[in-house]
Amino acid sequence: NSPSDTPSSHGSHKDENWVGIIHKKFSPKRLIENSCRLVTRLSIEKYGVAPKVKIDGHTHAQFPYLPLPLEYILPELLKNSFRATYE
Repeated sequence: NSPSDTPSSHGSHKDENWVGIIHKKFSPKRLIENSCRLVTRLSIEKYGVAPKVKIDGHTHAQFPYLPLPLEYILPELLKNSFRATYE
């Protein structure tokens, strides 16, 4: 999720999609897309290449979830996967 999707970025502004640190309409696809953009940029800067990513499956799924741990873990997994595709 983008920085505007995190509870800390809202400050005192009340956002109906958040209950504390739980995002009521968490979208795995959106998190994957944002993480892929970040890791693609990093990969191109470091290695000069980046693999294409295809998202398949239940791409419209939304559910209540705590996104913060995944916002850290997913880019790390993608960095390892990207590097493994061209090493």
